[in-house]
Amino acid sequence: MTEPKEQGGVIPLLLQPVESLLFQMLPAYDKYMYGPMSAALSPEVAKIPRYVEHGGKKYTVFTANILSCGRAALVILAALFLKLHLSLLASLVVFLHDFLDHVDGMVAREQRKIYGQIDDPVLGGFMDAFCDKIFNCLCLWSLLVTVDTENMSSVQFAIYLVATFSILIYEFILGVVRVQDYFHSYYCRQFGNEKDAGEVKIAANMAGKLKEKLESFGLAFLCLASSSSNLMSRPDGILGIVLLLLSIRLAHSSLAHKLERRSQNKKKDDTPVANGHLVAVPVARTDSVSSSSSSSSDEDGEKFDIFVITQDNDVEVVQIGSGEMVDKIYTIGCFDLFHAGHEKLMRRMRRLGRELVVGVHSDESIQTLKNRTPIDNTQTRMRNVRKFASQVFCVHGTDPADFVHCIVNMSKSERALYVRGDDMVNFPARGLVEELMPVRFLPYTQGVSSTQLRKRLLSKQASLANGNDGAVPEAEPLKDSSDEQ
Repeated sequence: MTEPKEQGGVIPLLLQPVESLLFQMLPAYDKYMYGPMSAALSPEVAKIPRYVEHGGKKYTVFTANILSCGRAALVILAALFLKLHLSLLASLVVFLHDFLDHVDGMVAREQRKIYGQIDDPVLGGFMDAFCDKIFNCLCLWSLLVTVDTENMSSVQFAIYLVATFSILIYEFILGVVRVQDYFHSYYCRQFGNEKDAGEVKIAANMAGKLKEKLESFGLAFLCLASSSSNLMSRPDGILGIVLLLLSIRLAHSSLAHKLERRSQNKKKDDTPVANGHLVAVPVARTDSVSSSSSSSSDEDGEKFDIFVITQDNDVEVVQIGSGEMVDKIYTIGCFDLFHAGHEKLMRRMRRLGRELVVGVHSDESIQTLKNRTPIDNTQTRMRNVRKFASQVFCVHGTDPADFVHCIVNMSKSERALYVRGDDMVNFPARGLVEELMPVRFLPYTQGVSSTQLRKRLLSKQASLANGNDGAVPEAEPLKDSSDEQ
């Protein structure tokens, strides 16, 4: 986890235990709230069509970006309910916004699985964060102009103003910084000036996620108490103020971190390192973009940018020199019907680390995880992976936690990454892995996938069994699942 740097002073010292406790609660929230919610809703989200056809034309009607804009527009309802003193409804709107903030990440993930990486992930990360800023700023402003402060004491009024105005100002400035960073990154990528683009952070780290949670719940409780004659005399109002006050230091830390990165980008060389670890996920570039010293190329000469997809569909863009590697790359997968996409994945991971350690799920664990038996048996799949990996292990259980505990053996000076596909962001044992090393995700690329190959193989076998010549109807263009390990 990434916590704010310790700062001098009595207040940061007093807040440190509280913040540490809150950071410890985040994995529990992901495990017991977000994880089950994602498991339950993702299949339903996948059923919603991205396109509708009308008059022979196809229109895009449902994407993560459209959902992000829709949840930002909920602030209109929140402001209206605050104006009408419907405090419970205003609070529910804030909670709905927080819920949809999770759902748009599910939408992006499920649509990547169905349609491939057709949306710009950098734009998606920017829209997700910027729409949060719009909602928070306008909701705070609505509270400031509708809440009755006449019955507050001078101290209560001062605390109320400090909490609300501080977050309002920080959110506004952070929004401006995100806009500048996104468009700087966009034009540098568009016109091939990757060297000038440097390292652009669009994603929220763990401190940013905690800040968003504190602000959302703080706003919800303030809205709930907004219709009272003295908001500061109600338990829910006091709790809302406390949560906003706790988020001020995190907001300051987030802004300082972004400005520090921006300053460092002007001075650093072309081999950046993020948080002491290389942060890398390659994606194919178009031929129209010129190469530079900050871009990389695979063994076939294909140019690709470096970026990562983090939890909740956040995106972090990092430019890394081609000669810099971490010590070890870890990954776990099925690797059934080993194909060109798997090989490309293995080769790229080898380029990111000096040693590649791979765990291959056994036949039994795949049967339990995916309710199907793999075409290739465990030995065949391990032999296919061994051609590219430094070490190969068999994973017998569905939860790889014990496996990770057994194989990860690093000295303090070693650097490592855990790399896997983006089909399952909240994969089993992610919390444990993140305690040991950064987790990074590879998006879809064009090519082949084990699922499609399996379908075609089974279709051909069924056709032969029915006495046909084994011909299989022409399949749709296949998506490589670098992630479908």
